[in-house]
Amino acid sequence: LKELQTALQEAQTEQQKEDIKRRLKRLEEEQRQMLADADEVKQRMDRTENQANMSQQRQQLEQTREDIQKAADATAQGSVAQALASGTRAQRQLQEMRDEMRKQNSSEFAEDLREMRNEARELSRQQEEIGQKIEALANGGAGKQQRKSLSDSDDRKEMLDQLAEQRERMNKLVDKATQVSEQAENTEPLLSRQLYDSVRKVSGDDASAVKQARNELLNSGRMTRDLYERLQKTAEREEGGKVLDLTRDLLKEGFLPQARQAGQTARNELED
Repeated sequence: LKELQTALQEAQTEQQKEDIKRRLKRLEEEQRQMLADADEVKQRMDRTENQANMSQQRQQLEQTREDIQKAADATAQGSVAQALASGTRAQRQLQEMRDEMRKQNSSEFAEDLREMRNEARELSRQQEEIGQKIEALANGGAGKQQRKSLSDSDDRKEMLDQLAEQRERMNKLVDKATQVSEQAENTEPLLSRQLYDSVRKVSGDDASAVKQARNELLNSGRMTRDLYERLQKTAEREEGGKVLDLTRDLLKEGFLPQARQAGQTARNELED
């Protein structure tokens, strides 16, 4: 608009003026598209989940939309100076809204990160306790006697229940990290990428741990058909927490050193 304002003042021929009119027409079309975009944003702000924390932004957007409308109407009438004034106000308001929403999002993401970090630390601490219990059982016997005594022990049931709870909480943690990564993609791309890489690493470590345990038991001749089928289902499952399922399955079968190793992998994932 600034360029066209200057060009309009300097135009001397009808051809130059017609060229400016065509360019103004294109600008008007762009401004009409901006109006449609603003309406779409307002509809998203009006959604139930956004109403509570976006009331101020909705008011700002309504004022901004009025200025965009004035700029478009003035452009259509060839009033470049008026269009420029309204457009400049809309630009300033949009920049302010963007900066405010980025600050708000950054604050929300910071809180999400604190919650996820605390949850990961707590899960890691509990995983360490479970690992110590498995190690204590492993040191208390060996071979078939160990497996037989383990089958009816209260410690075994308690650890299996704890591992099931750990898996559920870890799945929620991974889901939360994935959700925040997607939400931060536009406003905080570095954070989004870091969370995405972390989730992908957990998935890769899970798959490697299951594969390693399966190969080790197959090579040693200790793999049972039932355990093989369970490990196969674990490997094919799309959800997270595979390494915790692996720990439970190994614990059920009495393979304590392997269960201890799988549990340590889970703890390493949480610490990372």
